[in-house]
Amino acid sequence: RQGEEKTTEGKVVTDILPILRAAGIQESMQRFTYKDSEGKAKRRVAVIGGGIAGVTAAIDLAKDGYRPVIFEKSSALGGSYRWLASEKRLDKELLETELAKVPASGIEVIYNVNAGAKPDIEELFASGYEAVLFAIGESCGGRPDMENVYCRGVFDMVSLMGRLADSEEIDGVGQQIIVTGCDEMTFDAARQLKEYCRQVTVLSPLGKGGLRNDVASVAAALEDGVNLVTGVELAGINQENGRLKNIKCRILEKNVTIEISCDTLVIGRTQKPDTSALSIRNPKLEIDENGYIEADERLITSIYGVFAIGDFDMSSVDAGHAGAATVKRFME
Repeated sequence: RQGEEKTTEGKVVTDILPILRAAGIQESMQRFTYKDSEGKAKRRVAVIGGGIAGVTAAIDLAKDGYRPVIFEKSSALGGSYRWLASEKRLDKELLETELAKVPASGIEVIYNVNAGAKPDIEELFASGYEAVLFAIGESCGGRPDMENVYCRGVFDMVSLMGRLADSEEIDGVGQQIIVTGCDEMTFDAARQLKEYCRQVTVLSPLGKGGLRNDVASVAAALEDGVNLVTGVELAGINQENGRLKNIKCRILEKNVTIEISCDTLVIGRTQKPDTSALSIRNPKLEIDENGYIEADERLITSIYGVFAIGDFDMSSVDAGHAGAATVKRFME
């Protein structure tokens, strides 16, 4: 049944429907128009990013009487749930069906446009938008500052999951794959890679207690035959003739470093937002060394009328609600 949580082997482990309902996508959506009850044009807000946070913010703003316009740089809404999650993690068909309700409700969505870069912030304001809310996700794969991190056989999580979610074949992974990380994407990747390799091991810096929030993802991975080692972190990468040879791992409780042989290494929890073009086009917008738009606790950035959500310890839905509330206060 739609919305039913499934945790058995080979089934999805993330019940996406409650997340979408919390974002404001209801079974029957109200219809939003460009004009208010008096026939006046509603005030426009540019929401940059069509992931769950951006969709949540846009629905909230539409309900409050504004005219949000979602700018999405890809060809569809959904963000990381659509592009970086597999069919094993969530029901992609259900996700697509529910997200289609957003433009059908009258909320304008402009696809394949990297707004903020082109058009830039100044151009958005000049075209009539009264506020800009950045809700861009962590769509870029990063790698730690570590020797040999770019040798053959080493992947960053985001790039690899993008290929796996797009059903692209991954060749030459060998017989032993190690995946580092502790989030849902880590275990999703491990389950996918089990189809290519007999031995897949997840190395998590967290202890077993710290993985309780991802219990369904962990259980599904273990049922699929993925190995799990907790309390261990990646400490180094060794290569031979430009190819991954083995990795150094630190056992945190004992502070002991050991070497583990592997053919492929997937480094998780290194994703970051893609703001390189944004920083060039908007030199007055302050962006930190990790690529996040700098914003205070009220989501206010260095440019008046521009707000940003993203580098905060909250869910995508909560971030979207917070972003909409901040924009509303500004508009009022």
